[in-house]
Parts: sequence; C-alpha cells; structure tokens
Amino acid sequence: MYVFAVIGLALATSGQAQDQAESPQREADQNSQPAYEPPLPFPVEIVEGPAAANARNASEEESRQREIADLVAQEGMNAATQSIKTATNDMRDYALYSTVAVWIGTALLLYTLWLTRQANNAAQRAVSVTENIGAAQTRAYLAISEVVRSGSHFQQPSDIKLFVKNFGQSGALEVTVWVGFFVSDPISPDLPEIEDPLEYGFIAPGADVRVDVFRNVMDKTDEKIKVGELAEWVYGRVEYKTLTQTRCTNFRYRSTAFDFLRDVFRQVGEGNDAD
Repeated sequence: MYVFAVIGLALATSGQAQDQAESPQREADQNSQPAYEPPLPFPVEIVEGPAAANARNASEEESRQREIADLVAQEGMNAATQSIKTATNDMRDYALYSTVAVWIGTALLLYTLWLTRQANNAAQRAVSVTENIGAAQTRAYLAISEVVRSGSHFQQPSDIKLFVKNFGQSGALEVTVWVGFFVSDPISPDLPEIEDPLEYGFIAPGADVRVDVFRNVMDKTDEKIKVGELAEWVYGRVEYKTLTQTRCTNFRYRSTAFDFLRDVFRQVGEGNDAD
C-alpha cells in the first residue's frame, strides 16, 4: 500500500515536471495556430410532426398561389399597358385621319358653295337676259323711217320731210327731235350743233310723226352739189322715254350729186339707239 502511494506520487511528480517542460512548447504552438476554428458542418435531420408539416405545406401553397397571382397580375398589367399603347396609337391615327377628312370635307364644301354661287350667277344672268329680251321686244323704238323732199330741188326754196316712226310695241313718251340741214363736204362734214329742239310728246306703237326741214341754199351751192364738190346733210337725234329709261337715236342722211338728181337722201352709218 505504501509502495503504491510512493509510486503514484512519483508518477504525479514526473507528470507535473513533464507538463511544466512541455508548457512553453504548447504556448508557442497555440500562438502559431488560429484563435478559433468553427467545427466542421455535419448533416442535421429535422424531424417534424404531421401538424407542422401540414402547416408548412399550407404556407408554401399559399406562397405559391400568391406568386401565381402576382404573375397573373403582372401579365394582366402588361396586357393592359399594351392595350393602352395600341389604343393611343389608334387614337393618334384616327385624329390624323379625322383632320384630313375635315380638310377634304371643307374643301369640297367650299367648292360646292363656289359652284352654287356660279350657278346662281348664271341663273341671274339668264333671268336678266330674258328680262332684257322681253323689254327689248315690248319697248318703244324710235327711228327715222324716211327722208324725202317735199318739192323739186329746182324750185327754190324747197323743203325736206323727215318721218320719225315708233317701231316698238309700246308707246314712246316725251319725244324730242333735234334736226338740222347743212351743205358740207361729202366725206368729212363739219356739221354745226343744233340748238332748238322740236317737242312731239307721245308716239303710239306703229305711228310716226313728220318733221319739216327747211332748205334754202344759193344756186351756186346747188351747182357745187351737182358736180360732187358738196353734199346735202340732214342730221340730228331723237330722244324719248320708255317705261323704264330714257333713250336716244342719232341719225345722219346725205344727198350727193347722184342722189341730188333723184331727190333722195341715203342714211350714213347705222342709227345709234343708246341709253
């Protein structure tokens, strides 16, 4: 017993000495190694009960449904965005087409109005022409029907008769005649103005009035007329009123050497019936 106690003490003492001898070496080794190294992972199997599994499955299913709903919502939003974009493009195109159609319609309307105005103007002109034709057919129209001598030119003095006739279909009012006689150049006469008119009042349709023109020239003048150096001129104008306006007819008649022997006067130019 004593022997075992001595041996144990010796072993303990020897172990302490060895530990003391190895202690610096262990400290040095510890300083050279990392301060901490985590333990190596190892598989862990979690064992859960049926209730927990059902709850987990329900949570996962709910989460999956939410994800599906989110995807569906995103797809619907994308589709709605695409529809809005398409509708916006369609509205833009429709606005452009509407603007073009409005301009075309406006142009056609203006063209139609222009055609309507042209048609109205043509109709008014046609009515005016018809009225003028009717008025021309029914109005009074005064002109010189004849210029003759009342006696032989060999007898001095001799008179000239001028007849003013209404060729129209209505009466002429306030008839006034300016008439003159003059001997002048046969081609380019210099005829004096007529100062004193003759008033005749009213001339019915188809009726005429006689205007006496006094002729009094010297024999030497007649000799010049016979050889063609001079010519006799009866000239003037007739003024009268119709139902709508005042009108005037100018006239000029000439008797040359050839006409002088036959006691006739020929009209020079056309009678001018004007306003």
